[in-house]
Amino acid sequence: MLLAGEIELWRSFVDSGFLGATDPSGELVATEVVTNMLVNENNWTWERHDPPSGRTYVWFSPQVARLQFQMVCELRKEDTSQTRAALRRWFPPPNATLEWWLRVASTEMCDDFFGSGQLHCCLLAAALHGRLGQWTVAAQLAEKVAATCFAPINRIEALRMLSKALQQAGGAGATAAAAEALQQAAEIAAKAQYVAAEAVVARDRLRLFRGTSDETGALQALTELQERVQRMVAEPEELETLLGAEEVKAVKSLRRPSEALSRRVMGKELL
Repeated sequence: MLLAGEIELWRSFVDSGFLGATDPSGELVATEVVTNMLVNENNWTWERHDPPSGRTYVWFSPQVARLQFQMVCELRKEDTSQTRAALRRWFPPPNATLEWWLRVASTEMCDDFFGSGQLHCCLLAAALHGRLGQWTVAAQLAEKVAATCFAPINRIEALRMLSKALQQAGGAGATAAAAEALQQAAEIAAKAQYVAAEAVVARDRLRLFRGTSDETGALQALTELQERVQRMVAEPEELETLLGAEEVKAVKSLRRPSEALSRRVMGKELL
């Protein structure tokens, strides 16, 4: 639902489920349920030491679980000056927890095992750091997740977050670095045969290049998006929900991709 941009539907689902047992501040009140689910040493919090790498892996720690639920609740809220002020009152600042989050990305296995995608605890943290304007920190977390996770959807979402964080942080070479992150995400999605993820990444690339003067990159991204859309079985309304109405309209207007790609753009032949 998050990947498709169905925020209201997702909120409704969360409100009617386990995560809906929260107070307005986002604190979980179902403490007993969390405790029973997560602290069973034989199931949820086991550790395994890997001698070759010297790393210790953890299935799922209660501290991370509680923060993860609270971060989900926070992201359900509208992004306003009031909600950001409230977020700062409880969300740990990067100078206090960045190294801890980076360690979590390397050792917590549950999110990777289940392919949590945008709900990976470190990507949730990155999203909240971004909401507070701390995009450099968000980029560090996303980069770590992309480097350490095995699940394709986690790596894809981490690279999408990295691209967004690099764009927002700005600086020399930001656009090129953001485009490279999306290119890596596209390759992972293609290898995993996640057509919807391929389409979303192509949409991200289109939006990236449209924000610059790179008409060649924008046309290539639009053509790639059209090819992905043609491979999908979806109603027009579903495509608009997933990709955006403007992007779907642009895809429909590009009726002959081979001809479009052979046009002269910025004085150069693409094919």
